Amino acid sequence: MGRVPSKSIMDSWLKLRQRLIDDKTLVENEGRYIFISDTIFSSPSAASSIVLGRQSSGPLEWKTEDGQSYKDVNA
Repeated sequence: MGRVPSKSIMDSWLKLRQRLIDDKTLVENEGRYIFISDTIFSSPSAASSIVLGRQSSGPLEWKTEDGQSYKDVNA
């Protein structure tokens, strides 16, 4: 079982997510959020957690247009 981040970490991710939405770096498009400019994160999981608004595994959540996961592409 993976580690569950502390509430304070999740709170900071949610605050960052809202800031990215407010400044139009992260925008909703057809029910999905997309980045409209390059944004650097410490890991794929940090980035996917920001986009999804919950803890997530970036290597499994990030997908190419044809549905391949980041993990599969980088295996």
